[in-house]
Amino acid sequence: RDIAFYGCTLDLERQRGVVRRLPARSTIATAGTEGASIYTVRSGWAIAYRHAPGGRRQILDFVLPGDIVNLELLVGRETTCSVRSITPVVLCGYSAATIQEILSRHPAAQARLVRSLLQTLRDAGNRIVDLGARSAAQAIAAMVLDVRRRLSERGMIRGDRFDWPVTQEIVADLLGISRVHVTRMFAQLRNDGLMEVRSGTIVIPDHERLKAFAEGM
Repeated sequence: RDIAFYGCTLDLERQRGVVRRLPARSTIATAGTEGASIYTVRSGWAIAYRHAPGGRRQILDFVLPGDIVNLELLVGRETTCSVRSITPVVLCGYSAATIQEILSRHPAAQARLVRSLLQTLRDAGNRIVDLGARSAAQAIAAMVLDVRRRLSERGMIRGDRFDWPVTQEIVADLLGISRVHVTRMFAQLRNDGLMEVRSGTIVIPDHERLKAFAEGM
């Protein structure tokens, strides 16, 4: 089977990629590990996170189909964050040397990789804004819209809805607010007709209206 890596089609058998199928709540990567594989996510969702000095978990981002885990091993020896699946996942693992060799032969893939990293930096900046300048309801709306954008780029949106296998605990640990507050904010967004969670799916009746709300307009 083939996968896409920043526009390059890689034959798994020729590149000796190792396919892993893991259930939900499996550890994919642990921060500080040397010599780990770099994984492309073929299906399923995960979270990337670190632990604060007091032990509290801070989720950094969602890991979605098409994303890459442990990409920092291209330039360093250790993984910088932990990754855990929240649904069953299918991964394909490569050594850093293999990925480096692939990139050296595909300048277009290098350019796509740089664009992807720049988008990641923009997303991190937006999340800082979410934490400091937006209300909790606006931060949740912005988070949902960001996931929707990423899924849309992968063709994973179904009309006005998309899969949402995310617990309120995960949202709380991502945005740094309590689970009780997350519950209240989702209820507020539902009552205002902006979005609704239905059996593992998020429904957004009016994308532009939700975007305007998230931006404080």
